[in-house]
Amino acid sequence: MKIRILYILLCFLPFGLQAQHDHGPDGHTHGPAEPSAEATKPSTKTSENHSEKYELLAKFDHLHPGEEGHIDLYLSDYHTNRPLEAKLTITSPESKGQTFEVNKMDIGMYEIHTTFPKAGTYSLNVSIDGSNGPDLLQLKNIVSSDEDSSTAAVHSDHSIMDHVWPYLLMLAFLGLGLWLGMMYQKRKINHRTMSIILLLSCVTIPLGDSNAHEGHDNFGGGNLGSIFEVPKETQFLLDVLTAQANTNNFEGSVLLYGTVIPSNNGSSVVSTPQTGKISSLHVNVGQKVTKGQKLAVITTYIDVNTQVAIESNKISVIEIEAQRNILEADLAAAQKEYDRLQKIVDIAAKKDIDESTSRLAKAKNNLNLFNNTAARGSFGKIDKNIVLYAPISGVVSEFALAQGSTVNIGQELFTISNIEKVYIEGQIYDRDVTKLTKTARYEAQCVNDDHKADIKLISNPQTINVENQSQKVLFELDNKNKDFKLGEFVNVRLYDSSAQRGIALPNSAISEINGKSIVFIKGSAEKYKIQYVNLGENNGSYTQVAKGLIGGEHVVVNGTYQVKMMYLNQ
Repeated sequence: MKIRILYILLCFLPFGLQAQHDHGPDGHTHGPAEPSAEATKPSTKTSENHSEKYELLAKFDHLHPGEEGHIDLYLSDYHTNRPLEAKLTITSPESKGQTFEVNKMDIGMYEIHTTFPKAGTYSLNVSIDGSNGPDLLQLKNIVSSDEDSSTAAVHSDHSIMDHVWPYLLMLAFLGLGLWLGMMYQKRKINHRTMSIILLLSCVTIPLGDSNAHEGHDNFGGGNLGSIFEVPKETQFLLDVLTAQANTNNFEGSVLLYGTVIPSNNGSSVVSTPQTGKISSLHVNVGQKVTKGQKLAVITTYIDVNTQVAIESNKISVIEIEAQRNILEADLAAAQKEYDRLQKIVDIAAKKDIDESTSRLAKAKNNLNLFNNTAARGSFGKIDKNIVLYAPISGVVSEFALAQGSTVNIGQELFTISNIEKVYIEGQIYDRDVTKLTKTARYEAQCVNDDHKADIKLISNPQTINVENQSQKVLFELDNKNKDFKLGEFVNVRLYDSSAQRGIALPNSAISEINGKSIVFIKGSAEKYKIQYVNLGENNGSYTQVAKGLIGGEHVVVNGTYQVKMMYLNQ
């Protein structure tokens, strides 16, 4: 019974193969074996060559002998893939006297116009006079031919055979099935022999499509599907650049987190010593000022009693003491009321608290002014105007003041900042403290932007943050370019003094697919390969490659994301 079932399946198998062929792998029905437009269109041919200076790629369609044709030529740096400008002179050793017109289309892109005298295969000697120096490269296999339909005929014949072979295979299997049936009925073959023949016949079926993927050029021994093409013009447009992976010294590092803070004399707050009114402003927001420059003038408030005492030059000692007693009594009463309201601040009216604060400040001001005047021995020489000066050189920060505004004693009016030199307060944990003394250099890196600068260690850890048990370490940064701002979060790198040997790539070269680290390797002018790698230490700019790369390979270091998208969409 099993033999009969297998026999029936064998007879119907060719019909299944034909159905699959007619519908194709995409599920759509294919018509008769007619060559498609893509099949009949001659494919673009290429020729390339390179030296240690330049890479040259020629692309051309069908070149008719005796007719003017054009060749697209692409010139780039061999190691970086950057397009280059150069003066090109072209000759052909097979065609003496043939002229070549070179037209520049864009940087690194040229169009060559020429006429080949007869059909044949030519070589082009390209003399290059560019920024990398003079060089001479030869491009081979430049074909000129009269046969336009050769490519289409090959594709057409191939399509016909693809359509016919399933029927031939079907007839062969039907014949084999009938013959086996006859031999089995006549008892000329037994069950075992028939089973072996049927099994061998089924095993040979998949061999018909074994060469479906031939023609891939695995330049690096990559896995199936790892090779893909990126047109040269696309590489230039997307600024796809490469670098050679070589074994070099690698600086290991330790990462710390830090905050930019003012240095000594890097920030200063200017407050008013008395209650009064701004009679004049001499600076604007964002203005640069020097130490000692006038900022504002404040006219102080003085009550009537104090004003009389100031303007009178005939006050006796008794009167002075009586006036002092009055002012001291006012201060005591104001202080008492202020203390009472502070005890019930949660339920007291804000208006009452503000009035008590203003009354206390005014009472202190009057008493201080009276005492200072009495100490000088003359009430008539006091100046009611107070001039505020810049304590440091720097830039005036934002303020909300206007001429005529009222200010209270102790109120902060101006903030002046000087960020040409700043400190960075870093957080370091106990396991890394010993590495501070072994560090060759220190570097501050901005978290969001791409600026960095060398810094200097000025203070070892002295205190511990009770919240996370980190220790504070202080660095000094020369910030003349003013790239770093106060309060900015930064990364601090401690680079190890002992360099390690190995292959290291810029971090821009490394990407991920399905959680695995990958790089893209350039194998020829337009062919790239995806390569999975195992990574080592990352020092913020470069990452060690522990496994997966061979020295000398050209790795994509710019435009990695665009190349990745082309690979995923191939």
